[in-house]
Amino acid sequence: MTKYFSWNPVHDQIFDGEYNDQTLTTEDRVDDYSIYTFNKVNSNFSMSALGNTTLNLNVNKDAVNVKNHIYWSSNVYGKVINIITGRLWCNGSYGGKKYNAVIESYRPNYLSFNVSSIFLMRNYNNILFQNVYMNANSSGSLLITGNNNVVFSGDGGDINIYDNFSYQINYSNRIHIENVNFNINIKGDSHIGFELNASIIEFFSYDKDGNRGIKLNNISYGNIYSPRISLNDAKIYINDNAILRFSTDNLVVTSGGRFTISSNGQMNASGLVNNSLGFSGSDLSSYPKGLFSFNAPNGAINGFFTFDGWTTGKELSDLFMYELISVNGNTDETYLRSVLNFEDANSGLKISMNNN
Repeated sequence: MTKYFSWNPVHDQIFDGEYNDQTLTTEDRVDDYSIYTFNKVNSNFSMSALGNTTLNLNVNKDAVNVKNHIYWSSNVYGKVINIITGRLWCNGSYGGKKYNAVIESYRPNYLSFNVSSIFLMRNYNNILFQNVYMNANSSGSLLITGNNNVVFSGDGGDINIYDNFSYQINYSNRIHIENVNFNINIKGDSHIGFELNASIIEFFSYDKDGNRGIKLNNISYGNIYSPRISLNDAKIYINDNAILRFSTDNLVVTSGGRFTISSNGQMNASGLVNNSLGFSGSDLSSYPKGLFSFNAPNGAINGFFTFDGWTTGKELSDLFMYELISVNGNTDETYLRSVLNFEDANSGLKISMNNN
């Protein structure tokens, strides 16, 4: 006999092994609450279902005046959303109309969002993660796809991705990440540990002098693809044995934006329509010095940059002229030529450290 799950916005709930596959369309009433949205306010929700048991959260066909399909929030410290086992699929559209999803805390870490299984958000108008502390780990997958706008914002919030978790935000119009620190620590053999793919990707940070941004550690593998990508006081770090593939036709960088390689990290930069990485406009003097940086405080490292379609001719001259390369903060051309190797590799320009 099937046991039915009834969503409640203010009570702690667990969707566990007693439930089979379920689809909820927000048509139930619980006490005095009309459940036209899947809210969780100052309450916990955990999913620990058996195997591939799926809980679908669908839009109510009668919810014509409802703005948010999901609103999970807390102004009480220590509330959690846990997706431990099973699959939670959230569908944000009905009849051609897309609704919104909001997951937020009034202060950082008041609400924690933990995923170690399968979590899918698709076909929303806007998705907002605000001041949420997120852990994604084990062999799970988080996929946010087919949405108009996806925003991560906070007062120093952290997103931690571990093991061989697959974290993907793709086929969206705009991804906006502001003052949120992504720590990506893939240790397994996942092909994609981290992927962003949208028409516009924007990274903003208020931490102009610090090191907040996106950090790929261990053997993490990341893809960031977009026709237009902005780095505004935001930094991307490729550490340990991590690999980042970064592709755009229009890279916009202001102030403290920077790509930094350390240890054995690798970054491949390319274009989407054209083979070469594309800059915004022709005046490279507007870009911050040391945009492509080697962090090697103890001497040479094995990490390197490759730029598809570039050569040791004009493009390398531009990098020197506008001081876009640095080693430990030093952008002097004479010094760089003494500690770096520049070669025309098969796909383009390769810049690595001279380990001799």
